[in-house]
Amino acid sequence: MNNNSFQKERQKYIGGTDCAGILGLSKWKTPLRIWAEKTGQIEPADISDKICVKVGIELEELVAKLFCEQTGKKVRRKNATIFHKDYSFIAANIDRRIVNEDSILECKTASAFKAKDWSAEDIPKDYIMQCLHYLAVMPNIQKCYIAVLIGNQDFKWKEIDRKDNEDIIKIIIDKEVEFWEEFVINQIMPGISSNDSETLTELYPNSKEKEIILHNNVDEIINHLNKLDTKKKKLISEIELKQNEIKILLKDNERAKTDKHIITWKTYSRHSLDNKTLQSKHKEIYLELLKTTQYKRLSFKTIGGQQNV
Repeated sequence: MNNNSFQKERQKYIGGTDCAGILGLSKWKTPLRIWAEKTGQIEPADISDKICVKVGIELEELVAKLFCEQTGKKVRRKNATIFHKDYSFIAANIDRRIVNEDSILECKTASAFKAKDWSAEDIPKDYIMQCLHYLAVMPNIQKCYIAVLIGNQDFKWKEIDRKDNEDIIKIIIDKEVEFWEEFVINQIMPGISSNDSETLTELYPNSKEKEIILHNNVDEIINHLNKLDTKKKKLISEIELKQNEIKILLKDNERAKTDKHIITWKTYSRHSLDNKTLQSKHKEIYLELLKTTQYKRLSFKTIGGQQNV
């Protein structure tokens, strides 16, 4: 199955990588984003051409092999999508089954910069929820092992046990059922978060020359925004003042050291096009290279003038 077909199929159910987002625990996706994708209002991003994705796919077999070498266990592939016995919209696409065990294996890769996410007993939150989602789909599975190749020099494996997480597994099912039946089926938008700016722009990319009337608490929201904007400007001013207090101590020295910190204030070079000169001296080239992009800006007017958000 190619990536486009797989993504179309995944619109029909909640998978393991959706779990953390639905519960509001993901760094990558929000409930609104998942809802927009499942209802077909936004096409899921095609990440199949990204190097990290390609490398992850190619290294999956190596991760499984290293796991078997370190544990003495045997694994086999499971290519079919597994559906929850009571809910056809909740499913799992697992990497491997452990032979002769009621266990599964999830294979991951991570860059060396992510090593701290796997330190001691730590497992990234998104991956924990993904594994627990699989346990929720497959009640006969007692453990989910998760193995990770970090950079090209470290390998770790950890286990997530059903008996330690039964309460969370129940919450996962309850939340996913609620999300699908209340929001996806009824096409009702879930609550939004501070991370939904991009999703909202994708949902409503073009503005229409039309005015509507808003009531409820919109004026209170704008008043609150005004207060936050004032605090923001004050904080920025305070930060700049403190930075300048340090700069005046460094003068023309690019490096300083305290008991607890190393401080640098260095000169860098940055290359950029002089658009004004290019436009005046090479107008045809300028017009050929000119790129138009669209964006939407939220603004509102108060007695003091126009305030941009």
